[in-house]
Amino acid sequence: MFIIRLILLLAFLLFSVISLLSQGCSDAGVCSLNRMKPMFLDSNLIEKTNYLSLGLSNGKADHSISIIGGYLEYNKKINEAFSINSKLTFSSQNGNNINTLGISDLYLSTNYKLSKNISLVFGSKIPLSNGNTQINGKILPMNYQSSLGTLDLILGLNYNFNNFNFVFALQQPLTQNKNQFINDSLEFVQYQSTNKYFRNGDLMFRVSYPIEYNESLTISPSLLPIYHLSDDSFINIMGNEVKIIGSKGLTLNLNVMLNYNLNTTNAIIFSFGSPFVTRESRPDGLTRSYVANFEYRVSF
Repeated sequence: MFIIRLILLLAFLLFSVISLLSQGCSDAGVCSLNRMKPMFLDSNLIEKTNYLSLGLSNGKADHSISIIGGYLEYNKKINEAFSINSKLTFSSQNGNNINTLGISDLYLSTNYKLSKNISLVFGSKIPLSNGNTQINGKILPMNYQSSLGTLDLILGLNYNFNNFNFVFALQQPLTQNKNQFINDSLEFVQYQSTNKYFRNGDLMFRVSYPIEYNESLTISPSLLPIYHLSDDSFINIMGNEVKIIGSKGLTLNLNVMLNYNLNTTNAIIFSFGSPFVTRESRPDGLTRSYVANFEYRVSF
């Protein structure tokens, strides 16, 4: 137990230092979807059966906003090649005397194994909020929204080679949200206007390398670039479309995941991530200087 605690502490300290030097990352959900995460679980019983997961996360956003998130996830194995996955998420945003809490999104996805080393993912993100939360009649910036409010298509490819795991994915909005925020007050002047916000898609790539410390503990560091395909836009108070310059571009993140099998059916998973390259502008409110996540998983 001492070794496990030491590894967890070192990982926390390492990524805490990184987070102090970074500005924030932007993940619209694809990075934490089943089969889009490091695949070290293939080597144990938990990946080979149905499972139910409960997770909680903490993150630090722009403008001194703290984020607490959570999810309930269920994975059903249909046969050796095909499985389905569902994930329900919620989030709470707290900062600057504003507190919001709401259900976020429902993720539905399917996974099909083409071979032992290659699998395909097809899924969607279904919004459970329209991205236009208000408090006392005030429309809030995207930073305080529990969901992007967009219906997204998700396509992914997972490939294992010489113990390396490579993931490629596209997350493309098919609809846009109902946000009407204009930064025309002193209270919100530092936030980006997102009235009739148009958000573009993201390309994601992850490379990870699992390290088996022993039969119970696996550590998987990974490098995670996310490229936002084009500048987003909004409609200003004059009714004109305005491009949000700098919202296109690369975010480069470092992540580490630790999987500890309590027994053949129960596991705890800890992950920590932080960026060191960011986009100039992140109007979607997904900025995180770090994200720490704890998950309990039971297979059956």
